[in-house]
Amino acid sequence: MKISRSLRPKGRDDGSITILILGCVLVVVVMIMALTAATSAFLAQRTLQSDCDGAAEWAASAVDPHRIFDGQAANSDRLPLQVDGAREAVDEYHRRFYRKDPTLTMAPTVASDTLSVRCRRVVKITFGTFFGKGGGVERTAISSINSPVSESA
Repeated sequence: MKISRSLRPKGRDDGSITILILGCVLVVVVMIMALTAATSAFLAQRTLQSDCDGAAEWAASAVDPHRIFDGQAANSDRLPLQVDGAREAVDEYHRRFYRKDPTLTMAPTVASDTLSVRCRRVVKITFGTFFGKGGGVERTAISSINSPVSESA
């Protein structure tokens, strides 16, 4: 026996579960995209911090010989750093390893026996365009290091 359409109850919701499933799948896909974008930004930050640490390590050996021989470093257990030497070392590090990265900047700051390098880079992240970051995300890292210990310490 075949039931005619007129005998079916009115107000049935045939197909509404399909719309619900599609909505849930869409939410899950957006969440996966957001997680991927956040992971990409985190890894970019970690890479930048590593690059900045390398520049600081590279430039930490820029000891100022004039201040050592003048006796200005006698009251410290660390060797004094040369401002221009540290700047040149960071510039050389950038030229040698990152000359093909136009968005990376490294700026050293020397305070007596401590060297700080501030690094900035704009990175493209996965699905960045979808979240309004098509031009990339700016990442910043700071690395500080002390100069080598003097022999008198």
